[in-house]
Amino acid sequence: MIAKALRDGHNKLKLIALSHKDVTHLKVLSHGKALETRYRGLLETVPDAIVMVNNTGRIVLINKQVETLFGYKKEELLGSPIEILLPARFREGHVGHRTRYFAAPKTRTMGAGLELFAIRKDGTEFPVEISLSPLKTEEGFFAMSAIRAITERKKLEEELRQKNNALEERNRRVQEATRLKSE
Repeated sequence: MIAKALRDGHNKLKLIALSHKDVTHLKVLSHGKALETRYRGLLETVPDAIVMVNNTGRIVLINKQVETLFGYKKEELLGSPIEILLPARFREGHVGHRTRYFAAPKTRTMGAGLELFAIRKDGTEFPVEISLSPLKTEEGFFAMSAIRAITERKKLEEELRQKNNALEERNRRVQEATRLKSE
């Protein structure tokens, strides 16, 4: 905040002008630059999409795989809330999850037993696995998420489930035919 006193011709105070500028976005970008300098080489060798966020949920760093997976350019994501990558129905609840994570950060795989989804810039949803890791740096505390699309795996799992159901039905029929033959 900047304050400036304005006085009249007799040096009598007439008013005080206050100016306030939100520098949150600039801080996010500054932290992102520092982290990028330190970790860029490592981030680009990882096969998963990597997103780093600060404790307010703002994206401070991404790797190229994020751009490929989500369809956004780096400049579109940096400084944005992480919830931009979530389907609308999950965004409000995610804010609470994020707050609890930063209150007690620890490395963990998210979604064990849950269906997790992300959303691309074009609006298409897709299933994902996400792992979270805390990262403490000189710039502050961050959460690093490794995001993996699991669309193909989900398709294979569904095909396997359908084949298992068909086999179970076939076995049931064979057992029934065997029972009838025995009778």
